[in-house]
This record gives sequence, structure tokens and C-alpha cells, in this order.
Amino acid sequence: HLQDWPKFKKAKIDAELLTGMTLARKIVELAHAARAEAKIKVRQPLAELRITNYELRIIDALLKLIAEEVNVKSVKISPELVEGPGWTTKADGTLSVSLNTEITPELQKEGLLRELTRQINDLRKKAGLTPSDTVEVLIASADPMIQSVVKEFKAPLRKAVIAKSVKLVNAPRETPWSHELELDTHEKIWIGMGRT
Repeated sequence: HLQDWPKFKKAKIDAELLTGMTLARKIVELAHAARAEAKIKVRQPLAELRITNYELRIIDALLKLIAEEVNVKSVKISPELVEGPGWTTKADGTLSVSLNTEITPELQKEGLLRELTRQINDLRKKAGLTPSDTVEVLIASADPMIQSVVKEFKAPLRKAVIAKSVKLVNAPRETPWSHELELDTHEKIWIGMGRT
């Protein structure tokens, strides 16, 4: 157990990778600043981030990491800045990022799915449930978009929250654990849960 840390040779440190990681971190910071300016949480997926004004030498793995950290579908290197409606731009010196802030219905659904997953898992945690506890989840909402998300993504939602079933109901019911909330988009949701 109590062994010395392995010795390393400074020459073996990949300077290019370190430079790439530093640049990736700066890009992520700028993209998060663009999200904050547009008042869009990181949980809401977006379509695209464009990186401009920089001689970019960044490996594909870092581009994927940036996409995951910023929660965008794609990261592109662009020769010029993207400005106008639906885009928010942030710059720092020679580095600029443009974030596509348009939320399509598909992206909105994906964001709602993430929010539902988070809320249900928070309810599981408050109930003191463990990953080995399987539950039945009931969701009531008059909002057609939420109903559509629950119907369309029932299987991945069920898997993400460790539920035997996820059902839409017309109104709140008596359940061992429940939570009523209003999302950022002002949709009201009731979530009920019980062990199976």
C-alpha cells in the first residue's frame, strides 16, 4: 500500500497534449460564458460550437471532450466568427467561440429528458433509495412537450432512473414519495414514486 509515487521523466510529458488541454479548458470557459449570457443551462443540449481566430492544433479526442463539457452536438473550427440571431460569441485575445443558442424542438426534448432524469434521481436520493432499489415512477403534467418526452423516451428514462416502469398519469396520486416542480420553461410537473 505505502509505495513511493512512480518516478517520471520530464521529457516524457507530452507538451502538445498539455497545451491542447489548456486550450480546451479556455474554449470550455468561453462557451460556458456564452451559455450564461444566453441564460441557457449546461443541461440543455445545443447544436454547435464554432471555434475561430486561432491556429488550432487540437486532436479529435479534445474536440469530443469540449463537446461533452459544453453539451453540444458538434464542435467545428471555423475561419470566421459567426454572429447574428441564434448565436452568442465570446472572445479572449486571439481565441473566439460562437455558440449556436437556437433550441430546436428535438434539443428541447433532450433537455427535458435530462431534467426529468435529474429530478427523478434527486427524488430517489431524498427517499434514501440505493441503485439496487427498483421503483415505479408516475409523472403528471398538462404540458404536451413533457408528455411527448415521457412517451418517446420511456425506455432510456426507465434505465437512467432504475425504474421498472415510467407512466404518465392525469393527476397526482398517493405515492410513498412525490415532488412537484416548475421547470425553467414554466412547465409544471408532478413526479411520484414507489418501490416495486
